[in-house]
Amino acid sequence: MKKLFIFPALIIALLLCSCEKNNNSNSIMRDTLYELYPDAIDVDWDHERGGYSVAEFYSGSVEISLWFKNSEVVSTMIDIPSYKLLPTVIQDGLKNSKYADWIIEDIKHIKYPVQSDQYLISVESGIFDKELYFTAEGVLL
Repeated sequence: MKKLFIFPALIIALLLCSCEKNNNSNSIMRDTLYELYPDAIDVDWDHERGGYSVAEFYSGSVEISLWFKNSEVVSTMIDIPSYKLLPTVIQDGLKNSKYADWIIEDIKHIKYPVQSDQYLISVESGIFDKELYFTAEGVLL
């Protein structure tokens, strides 16, 4: 009878410990989000493969995705609503590429804490889709 009580008690204790760790992690990420973007609204949290947590939200009228790994920010993706808002060097990089005539579907500015920024331009031509990554200097990767 004693064994029947110990096993469920052990399982409950393990679950409580993992929930506490998860809640602390969630709290750290939430605090970081509002520290970086105090005006963040419509926040939606997702969990991605590879252990990433993603906060998707609006800051003003701009859509932003903040990516976390182990409660640390690993990247920030900022929606750029118009090609005209891209830095000139990125516009020139696209104009000088073989994808210059493709239709632009989406544009993101990707910021990393320890490496240079990148720009992601999603383009399409007929049935083909391509994600183009540009360095901050306008070089297509």
